[in-house]
Amino acid sequence: MRPRTIAVIVIVVAFAAVVFYSLWNSEPVRIRGQHLVRNESSVWIEGTVENETGKPEKGDLDIKYYDASGHMLGEDRVDTGLLAAGESRDFRSPQRDSDRVADFSVGVNLSRNPYGN
Repeated sequence: MRPRTIAVIVIVVAFAAVVFYSLWNSEPVRIRGQHLVRNESSVWIEGTVENETGKPEKGDLDIKYYDASGHMLGEDRVDTGLLAAGESRDFRSPQRDSDRVADFSVGVNLSRNPYGN
């Protein structure tokens, strides 16, 4: 192989390694074990929020509820409070009176702009 080809391969591999490293470490707060809980008249989401960084983090969980057709039925915001480095904490969303909830999503928002979104 020519030195130029080797240099290009090394640069491409190094770039790919940086991208994968950045993607792997891009979410300092993770959600684990989230699931939908139902009783006779309401639903809610339970799970665990985990700070995987070496510093305290504060954020919100944005929870969205969907029907079987994928239409959003509503959303809730759950404050995680300040999570110490490496801390895990269980969370529970507010109960919703809906028998149409078929699916949900949970997102982590670590910083809000001045407009609240």
